[in-house]
Amino acid sequence: MLRILQEVQKGSPVEKASDLVRQQYMIDPNQDLNKLTEEELTTKKKLMETSFLKNQVKKGDEGFQYDIQVNFR
Repeated sequence: MLRILQEVQKGSPVEKASDLVRQQYMIDPNQDLNKLTEEELTTKKKLMETSFLKNQVKKGDEGFQYDIQVNFR
């Protein structure tokens, strides 16, 4: 919300500011992270870390299983 307000203060319409901020803070699995600037890459890494920690199942959590093997695609 704060980022949207910052963009609006810069002169962007609310809808455009909202779209811009959504794009900045969205993780696209098909996006080539090698093409990002250092600042953009740092932001994406922080988002991925936050998402990982939020979804992490730890020892003692309900549904915890040790050494689960999952095939991705």
